[in-house]
Amino acid sequence: MRQAGYPVEYRVAAKTLVVMNSSGEVVLGAQAVFFTISRTKGLFGLVSRILAMRIPSLLVEPVYRQFAKHRGRFAFLITDSSWRK
Repeated sequence: MRQAGYPVEYRVAAKTLVVMNSSGEVVLGAQAVFFTISRTKGLFGLVSRILAMRIPSLLVEPVYRQFAKHRGRFAFLITDSSWRK
């Protein structure tokens, strides 16, 4: 996992999710995903707050990259099929 400076270079932003947190720090990849989800309430928010920390997100980064690379295969997990009816 890397930290980016601001402004973020286009080549970096084109490859991964980029988020600027409340302290002005730019975070990338899995850490950015978990930082965003951590803003929600409930169990997902709590777990994401833990995973958004630097060390846990570093450990999860390889899994996140594989998920992102093959996200089309996992779309059925988050697709609401009820709207098709």
